[in-house]
Amino acid sequence: MLRLVPALRRSLDQVTAHAATWAERNAAVLAGDGEGPLWVVLGDSTAQGVGVAHVDEGYVGRVRRLLEARDGRTWAVLNLSRSGAVLDDVLDVQLPRLRDLPRAPALVTAVAGGNDLRRRRTTLVQRLPELVSGLPAGSAVATLPRGLREPRAREANALLRRLAAERGLPVVDLWAVTGPPWRGKYADGLHPGPAGVTDWVRAFADALDLPPEQDPPTVRARR
Repeated sequence: MLRLVPALRRSLDQVTAHAATWAERNAAVLAGDGEGPLWVVLGDSTAQGVGVAHVDEGYVGRVRRLLEARDGRTWAVLNLSRSGAVLDDVLDVQLPRLRDLPRAPALVTAVAGGNDLRRRRTTLVQRLPELVSGLPAGSAVATLPRGLREPRAREANALLRRLAAERGLPVVDLWAVTGPPWRGKYADGLHPGPAGVTDWVRAFADALDLPPEQDPPTVRARR
């Protein structure tokens, strides 16, 4: 555990820095800056990009590049995620904000539940139907990645896949791409580093019919 202390310290620093970056960007989007389709991101610290040095090296920044490569136009991103969020936070705080957006999103994605697996008591399975039913048509929802309390994750994923199929929502199958070996893929034992993010981006590309990522380690920060 001691060998992870520097990595954990970096992650804690990133929580603060990345939240500030997204707050600034979100304010600009809500003020009407920029054009192009809007992607609204729901989730936790993985959506914030904790685990990598800059937010644009996280899965949100890298998937955004693929969306733009596919469509030939700039996408706006409103990232409503919060580090430490559990499914209750996504449902009770983040999802309701969709009602107050200045324009309708072209895409909504939800990666939620990972932090619930770290708790002994959770409403994860009980509230998953609310998540799937509450998302707009065409949204994408992700399975839970592997590595945390797999029996509970398998149960939640089976329910999520069934509910998403009933609504015709694409599923970002993180479970399928995050199996062992995990060495070198996680920055602090929990958050994916650059190599782990590559797996996540592949799952998003498959679900959203995006082009494959070119030269994944080379990710430029954007303004």
